[in-house]
Amino acid sequence: MDAGAPMPAVYSDATGLTCAYVIGPTHSQSGSPAILYFDGVLYYAMGYPNDEVLKAHPLYANGLGFYAFHVVENSPLIADLDRRNQVHQQHVPGAYVKRFRHWIVTFHDDTLEVVARNARFVRTSEKEPKLAVREHALGAVGRYDWAKNLHSTQNPSMSTPHRIASIAGHPIRRREHDLRCKAQTRAQHL
Repeated sequence: MDAGAPMPAVYSDATGLTCAYVIGPTHSQSGSPAILYFDGVLYYAMGYPNDEVLKAHPLYANGLGFYAFHVVENSPLIADLDRRNQVHQQHVPGAYVKRFRHWIVTFHDDTLEVVARNARFVRTSEKEPKLAVREHALGAVGRYDWAKNLHSTQNPSMSTPHRIASIAGHPIRRREHDLRCKAQTRAQHL
């Protein structure tokens, strides 16, 4: 990911969320946008905090790093969403924890948090991120006919950030392990 100006763009609809950002200078396709797709989105937020105040994020102390992809296990956000859903007549306690994953992508000017069922790298593009997102969202690239999903909540041993990194071929800081371990430790003390 380009730490300086990744220019992330996001589009969401009833089927999922598409995100595109500029790949960093250490990758062979430097300057090209990478396109990611999140399926079965329960919640997402794009914006605060940026890299200058990332320390304000509640998971920063647990290993949340700059310009990186993270998977949060034992996510306090998913637990909170599950708790809020208890008002639903057919709520099943713990269902969200089993069905959803929590991803955090830290950019220069924004942070993207997504709670969804699946995530995958789609492809790179020659277009700027806003146009690449629009193209993908409008169906120019079939969402479901491109390779199989790279992550499924039924297979928690597969880490999406590792898969995105290996397919996109660009280096991603591997802090998700630290984040997982520290989040588990923190959850045990709460």
